[in-house]
Amino acid sequence: MDSTQLISLSQEFGSPLFVYDANIMKRQYKRLKNAFKGVDLSLHYACKALSNQAILKLFRSLGAGLDTVSLEEVQLGLMAGYKPKQIMYTPNGVGFDEIKKAVNLGVQVNIDNLSMLEKFGHEYGNSYPVCIRINPHIMAGGLMRIQTG
Repeated sequence: MDSTQLISLSQEFGSPLFVYDANIMKRQYKRLKNAFKGVDLSLHYACKALSNQAILKLFRSLGAGLDTVSLEEVQLGLMAGYKPKQIMYTPNGVGFDEIKKAVNLGVQVNIDNLSMLEKFGHEYGNSYPVCIRINPHIMAGGLMRIQTG
């Protein structure tokens, strides 16, 4: 969009105004997907990046799954039309009750610590599939406090 269009929109809707270009998002998604052409992969949009319903629906229409970190984000994904199996739930530091709620919603659960995995195994055995997130302790980042594996 050019500046004239943006000024017109801000006059119509007020400011501050956030405007997203769906064509750019589609183009970038397709570029990423094509970079892995011939590879069986599933791309997931990170809900925490921007949880606007129109954006979630756009990425769903492109075939992206949804990556969520809270039950609220799971609910936003369901409201945007995602099927539970298209949603990956990766909580951090939540109680087991929240993980049980995610299981009851039918979403994919991604567990990142052994104690939670043990609880999950005792509760569900092999009746519910679970993903496991492993930290290989290969650090990257400028400051020790913000390094991630």
